[in-house]
Amino acid sequence: PLLGLRLKNTSGLHLAQGPITVFEGSIYAGDTRVHDVQPNEERLVSYAIDLGTEVDPKVGPGTTRITSVKAVKGIVTTVTKVREVKDYRIANRSPQDRQLIIEHPNRTNQQFKLVDMPKPSEDTKEVFRFVVPVKAGEEKVFTVTEERDVASSVALSNSPDDQLKYFISLNEAPAALKTKLADAQKLKGTWDRNRLELAQVVADLARLNADQERIRKNLANTPKEAEVYRVYLQKLSDQEKEIDTLTAKQKAGMTAEFASKKSFEDYLANLSD
Repeated sequence: PLLGLRLKNTSGLHLAQGPITVFEGSIYAGDTRVHDVQPNEERLVSYAIDLGTEVDPKVGPGTTRITSVKAVKGIVTTVTKVREVKDYRIANRSPQDRQLIIEHPNRTNQQFKLVDMPKPSEDTKEVFRFVVPVKAGEEKVFTVTEERDVASSVALSNSPDDQLKYFISLNEAPAALKTKLADAQKLKGTWDRNRLELAQVVADLARLNADQERIRKNLANTPKEAEVYRVYLQKLSDQEKEIDTLTAKQKAGMTAEFASKKSFEDYLANLSD
């Protein structure tokens, strides 16, 4: 850390920047330079390194916790409180008591707020200043704790299946919202089943069409009087009936899938709590 002093212009005149020599009593203590100082303006200036005092800043373990969950027209917004801690470990190995000024970055523009600690003695756009007295030979820790709220939003219609389960599991989610999300989950389940059924019908049709193509090639290379030729014809006839049935199921499945998807998305679009 640096040794410093407060310089206040009480002369009533503007003081231009220039060098200053500092004495402790009659003993030379160091040199510094100050910038322009207006009348009644106060400046904090450093003039030497304090070799007897050590300050070791360390970032402590942070925490996050969800504080609120809200839904508006299918968009779920969660607010997470982020807490960050920084410990300033101080050791005064000099024979004199010290009064330290800890300068901690001012992150108000990042929505951080100081919590669970004394107010700073001063604050500027760049730093907070905390006065910390430390007795000779003493070691102590000065902790700065800050919090900010971070909001994040998720559109449920575009989220994976487990997103609904996640929001339902949150203790911070209101009971009414959990009920609505559970209803949405049921609608999503209906849509999923219809999609799977339709996909199976489409796969069966593709399989039959491929098999028919194989049989037709075999027919082209088989004499009409051969027994297997009649077998191929009968198989084609049976498959045509199966294809007709599957085609009807596909049409009905597409209608059901579209309707269930629309029901789910319409429900989400109006889901609010």
